[in-house]
Amino acid sequence: MTMHAVADSRSDGFKEGFRAPPRAILIGMILFLAALGMLFAASVMAYVLIRLRPDERAPLDLPWLLWLSTGLIVASSVTLALALRSVRRERQRDLRVWVLATALLAIGFVLVQGPCLAIFLSEHERHLDAGLHVYGLAFFLVLLHALHVIGGLVAMGVVGWRSIRGRYDHEQHMGLRLLTMYWHFLDAVWLIMFGVFVVTA
Repeated sequence: MTMHAVADSRSDGFKEGFRAPPRAILIGMILFLAALGMLFAASVMAYVLIRLRPDERAPLDLPWLLWLSTGLIVASSVTLALALRSVRRERQRDLRVWVLATALLAIGFVLVQGPCLAIFLSEHERHLDAGLHVYGLAFFLVLLHALHVIGGLVAMGVVGWRSIRGRYDHEQHMGLRLLTMYWHFLDAVWLIMFGVFVVTA
């Protein structure tokens, strides 16, 4: 599934010739999210198993900025859901406003994650001689998630551009729908990941 296919509400396949049915596109996205979910599930499970080792049970000091980033990504899921509701009700101006709001919140999330990653990396290097790897593991999980958020921002930019050009309406908005599915998935992954950090801290 290409970025063009995800973002283009008016082409469920090629503009001429074969056109993939919307159901097939949705199934493709579900399979993609399932595979991605397995990646994150395996990564989080590995973190938990390593964290349970006696030599890895030292306290994990979570940067307070992680709480802020959690609020930002939850808010971005809400605004993107509002964008989807707006296009289904043919509220084009509201659609553009909510997509823009989502993009700003997502950018804020990524910017906040930067200092958190720097803190985790610094703590990892400081505790490395003691054989403590929990900060390095946290760094990897946060970075893995942030990279997928950045990928989502690229698709969001395409969706935003197409919304400005009036390419979406209540019947044709597959790109926005797929983006919303992907974004809610990233939101859920972050909440689970952050919850694991808090519980095992």
